[in-house]
Amino acid sequence: MTSPLAKPVVAFLINSLTGGGAERVMSTLLDGSQPWCERYDLHLILLDREPDAYPLPGWLTVHRLDSRFSLLRSLRLVLPLLRRLKPVACISFLSRSNFVAIAAARLFGFKAIISERVSPSSHHRHMLGG
Repeated sequence: MTSPLAKPVVAFLINSLTGGGAERVMSTLLDGSQPWCERYDLHLILLDREPDAYPLPGWLTVHRLDSRFSLLRSLRLVLPLLRRLKPVACISFLSRSNFVAIAAARLFGFKAIISERVSPSSHHRHMLGG
């Protein structure tokens, strides 16, 4: 049971912080998140175990999962975590993380704020029959 004095949780979700544009943008966002700590309990969820190319701020609670780049395993690992955390919002980058965030938001009733960093029609052409 959550304490009435507990701060609302905001979760950040991304595949990993291995180098790349979306990872750099997430890192920049996280670096600027310290003022939010007064109102929110901030959590970063990394789906894959990969080396970080960007440093993590000390005010975040970091959850390093081992989904092995699998969507189904990502769902299986993240859904119980988000059910326990009960975030008010989840901010996610990249297709797999976005899918997981949307599915969890639908199941648990929080807001999903997603950022798609690629063109889905070109990136997932094989899935669209193209």
